[in-house]
Amino acid sequence: MPLESTIICVDNSDFMRDGDFIPTRMQVQQDAVSLIFHAKTRSNPENNVGLLTLSDGRVVTQLTSDVGKVFSKLHLLPIEGKLDFCKGIKVANLALKHRQGKNHRPRIVAFVGSPLEVDTSEFTKLAKRLKKEKVSIDVVIFGDESSKEKFEEFITIINGKENSNSHLICVPSGANLPDTLINTPIIQSEDGSGLPNGYAASAFAFGINPEDDPELAMALRISMEEQRRVQEAEIGRSTDGEGGQQTLPANTRSSGPSLDNLTAENEMDVTRLTEDEQIALAIQMSMSQAENLNTNDVEMKEEALASGNSAQPEKKNEEQQNIDLFAASLNDPQFLRDVLRDLPGVDVDSDAVRAALEQVQQQQKKNSDDNNDPVKKKKDDK
Repeated sequence: MPLESTIICVDNSDFMRDGDFIPTRMQVQQDAVSLIFHAKTRSNPENNVGLLTLSDGRVVTQLTSDVGKVFSKLHLLPIEGKLDFCKGIKVANLALKHRQGKNHRPRIVAFVGSPLEVDTSEFTKLAKRLKKEKVSIDVVIFGDESSKEKFEEFITIINGKENSNSHLICVPSGANLPDTLINTPIIQSEDGSGLPNGYAASAFAFGINPEDDPELAMALRISMEEQRRVQEAEIGRSTDGEGGQQTLPANTRSSGPSLDNLTAENEMDVTRLTEDEQIALAIQMSMSQAENLNTNDVEMKEEALASGNSAQPEKKNEEQQNIDLFAASLNDPQFLRDVLRDLPGVDVDSDAVRAALEQVQQQQKKNSDDNNDPVKKKKDDK
């Protein structure tokens, strides 16, 4: 397995905002850098990888085999300025001279997705310098192929007649950059090592193999799960704010002033209510559900009679009896009091519970008065 120290030069110019690579050139470039980092460290655990930006020639991460140091900086790179290829390669070559493993082969992997503006004489001089110092370079052109001929000449000068350690890879717009690099010499080293056969760049979440760094993979997974929960909670709050605020006050308006004030103060945030207040609110909601059941059942029965559908009358009568019994139980204050008394930690003599039970009695009395009123009953029959 070859020992290498590699500086990956990232193109972070303004052209990286283009969307010809999904989602952007910058993001697919970051995925490709992750892929190369894993390929280098898998081929030999002693290999080191560093990170450099080509717009300003700044060494973002020194040579390291720690995946955490690289990924903590990779996804925070700014997109700014223009591509300065010669300056970035010179700084990368200088960083390789200070590598700890002097027996490591120096290599530069440069991503170029911007038009190349460089003096021809300086460009040729840089190639001859890299050849003299035996520094291998892999250039990946993606998106903008206007500088392809210049880089072909550049690689030819570095390799010479006998050497073939430097490579030029051209990836057209719209292609999958990481998957394209898998079968190139950048990933597959001289002895054929690198990533396993059939490996896909998207096989591991976040581009990280859990076997290589399980702690980082777990931390990223937990972070994504927390972010997902936060987004779901925000969506739930927005939904409650739009639909819940319109329906809940209408259901609670007839249940008494105490609970109306309670829900208004807490904005229906149940977690802020006391246990007794939550029980009272639950009783109120149960009563509303029972009334809705009766209303819906009457409407369904009227529709069935109007359409002449009178099949299975016995079954409907049984369902009606069950619904009536359920509604009667919910409207029976003594029944509710007995149920609440059996619950642990519930004080049936508290003000909130007593107020809820009194409202049940008032509602029951009101319903019985309405049923006994012949005038209202006649109107309802009509």
